[in-house]
Parts: sequence; structure tokens; C-alpha cells
Amino acid sequence: MALSVIPEKCLWNEIDRDDFVVQKLEQTDEFDVLIIGAGYTGLWSAYYLHLNDPSLKIAIIEKNTVGYGASGRNGGWCSTIMPMSLDSIAKGHGRDQAVAMQNAIFATLDEIKTRTTSLGIDCDFVQGGSIEVLRSENQFVRAENRVRHLRQYGYGDDFYQLLDRDETLNMLRANNTLGGLFDKRSAVLHPKKLCIGLAAVVRAQGTKIIENLDVLAYSAGQVETRHRTYKANIVLRTTEAFSVNFSQDKRTVIPLYSMMVATEPLTADVWSEIGLQGRPTFNDGRNMIIYGQRTADHRLAFGGRGAPYHFGSKISTTFDFNQNVAQRLRSTLIDLFPILERTEFTHHWGGPLAAPRDWTFNISYNPATGLGSAGGYVGDGVATSNLAGRTLADLVCNKSTEITRLPSVNHTSKKWELEPVRYAAVNSLTKLAMLADWREDKTGRPATLINGIINKISGG
Repeated sequence: MALSVIPEKCLWNEIDRDDFVVQKLEQTDEFDVLIIGAGYTGLWSAYYLHLNDPSLKIAIIEKNTVGYGASGRNGGWCSTIMPMSLDSIAKGHGRDQAVAMQNAIFATLDEIKTRTTSLGIDCDFVQGGSIEVLRSENQFVRAENRVRHLRQYGYGDDFYQLLDRDETLNMLRANNTLGGLFDKRSAVLHPKKLCIGLAAVVRAQGTKIIENLDVLAYSAGQVETRHRTYKANIVLRTTEAFSVNFSQDKRTVIPLYSMMVATEPLTADVWSEIGLQGRPTFNDGRNMIIYGQRTADHRLAFGGRGAPYHFGSKISTTFDFNQNVAQRLRSTLIDLFPILERTEFTHHWGGPLAAPRDWTFNISYNPATGLGSAGGYVGDGVATSNLAGRTLADLVCNKSTEITRLPSVNHTSKKWELEPVRYAAVNSLTKLAMLADWREDKTGRPATLINGIINKISGG
């Protein structure tokens, strides 16, 4: 029997934006700071810039609408995860800097919680942790090794805890559960509510947010739009995957597509079979990335990789939906929770995220030119974008702080290879991850060689 098509619409967009008044730039407008991109990074940057110096005249220019990109379409994981590993940071900057970087991410969770509460941004924020379900011996061994490795950096049970089968089932009742790895500090939220709420706060501070205005190019001291070129002392690019549309940023990142599905609201009886009572985010220990949450309105929102990379780093709205990937996500979720077999799936959506060549996000500012940027979160941007916004604000205002000395500041990643090399290499990552999972399921042995190839391609 053919599976029904999952409606192609984004769950997070079903919120009220009526309080937004259209703003526009006047022909004579000049600014101290122009920010390109009204996602999390741009909004947080504007917010903290105003706190640092309320006299600054700031504007944000957005090609589409607030939160149009990854900020409003992601899985709602406000997590402690960094795209780069602790070992990769330690290799380049030393162990202390690796620990400082991870501690800054932990502190960022507290910062987001404090700010959203004090600013009255109702974004369904719950700090319920994150549970990785371990469903095979290989997954359990990898988790044991990871916990042992985290202990070497000083992160004990107050941060990460390896759970046995019963402890895991008390939290999440996934099929074939052997155990779990619990990250106690992570949180969950409604991504678009955070965006819209933060944008309202920034506007109340006096920052202009101009939507539906395409930036054609930018350089030191100016931003060129389809209407005119605007002047500013400082120009910050915070466009994440869409950075590839600018000539100077063409190969700094690639756009990787991640897809999601959502169920209808589930009954109390169904939830009693699934768990997630405290709304921890969840995934499992497979090689192919998956991620899920229990929403505030009692749905399961579930996503994963698997959509293709498009030649030449092309981005198109036609790529935001992929029924083949959506059906795989539905099947994966039903495999995790067989009780969902007859559940209606009501939403499917997706979009691009940005991946640098070494999977390391960057926060850059050059005081000589007034040019700055931040991004490259590889899907881990909900929390790191707040850290990036704070850091950019401090750099612009010439403040020397703990976060301006982190290894992400002024980090330079190697550029991605020319086509067709990167097309072949990037699309092989998805196939290799699927192959590794298939091989481990079939043989019961770890796919060590395949995972080594994946790490080499992805800069791990």
C-alpha cells in the first residue's frame, strides 16, 4: 500500500506575526552597524550591540522574513553540542581552550534561559536535557567510549550520564532499547517563537529590521541592495547557508539540507507508551543523524539528514521538501515507536544549514575594515548563535572578554573544493552513513573503516 503524501508545510510557521509592522529604509539612512540576515545570529548581535552601546544606530536587512532560514526551520534543539570535537579544538589550541569553548556553550544555555525569561519571550523553552537511545551493542560501546573521553576533559555525571536499559526506558520507551546517554544541560524550544520574540525585542530597542530586501553585495562600509547602496561604519554578515550567494563567501561553507516531519497531536495514552515526560530532546546512536522533540502542543517533531547536496552549492525553495526523505523519517520514527503506525503525519519541511570545510564555526571581526561575520554551525546553531552574537557585539565594541578569546574567534577554515569534487565528496557522506548503519545492523560489528572515511571527508 502506498504511503500517503505528508503535507508540505512547516509546523513552526503556524504562529501569529500580526504584531509586526513593515519597516523600510529611507534613502538618506546611514548607520553605525548594518547586519545582513535576520536569523538568530543577526538578531542576537543587534540585541547585545545595543546593550553594549545604546547610542549605536543599527539596522538588519533580510532578504525574506525574520527566521526564514535555519533559525525558524530547525529542530528546536537548544543543545550543548558543538559541530567540532573537543579533540579538534585541543589539537589546534590546547586542552584548556577546548574546555573553555565547551564551558562557554554550557553557559550559553543559561544565558538564553535567563534572557528569554527576563524579556518575556515565550518560546516553549524547557531545559529537560537530551537522551541518546542506544539500540545496539555497537552504539552502546561508542557511548561508553564517548563518556570515558568526556571524563578526560572533566565532564562527569553532572553533565553526561550513561544510563542502563531501565533508566532509559523510564525516560523514553523506544523499541530495542539497550541503554542511553543523557546530556543533562541541553534544552528544547520553539525555534520560530524565539525568532519572532527576539525580533520584537530588538525593534523595541530601536533597531530597524527591513524584510524582503535582497542584498546583492557587501564590502567595507557599504551594503548594496536592489534599491540603492547603504553606508555603515560596520557591516556584519550573518547569513549562514545563504552566505554562498556572495562572491567572497562562495566556498567558505556549503548548504546541507536537513528535513523534518511532525505528527498530529498525540493522545495521553500514546504519550504514556512513548515517554518524554520532561521534554528532553532525543535521538539514537546510529551514524545517520536524526533528532526529535516532544512539542509543547504534544506532537512529535522529528528530523534528519539524508537529502542530497546540490551541485554548485545551489539553494532553492524547491529543495525545502523531499517526500522520499520525509517517508524515511516517518519509517524511522515508527521503527523507534511502533505505536505511531496509525498516526497521521501532518507536516513536512526542511532547509539548508551551513557547513565549513572543517566543521568549525567562526566568529570574525576586522576593526580596520569594519567587516564581521559569524556562522557555520552545521545544525548546532540555536545555542552557538547566541554565543556568536554576544561575541560579535563585544568585538565590535572593542571589549576584551572571556568569549572574545575563545578559539572560534577569527578562526579560518579551509575553503571547500571546487566542483565536481565537493559534489561527489559531500553526497558520499550520506551514503556512507547509511552504509555504516546497514553494515553494523547486518554484521553486529562496528563499521570502523567507513566511519574513518566519513571523519576524513567531514574534517573530523
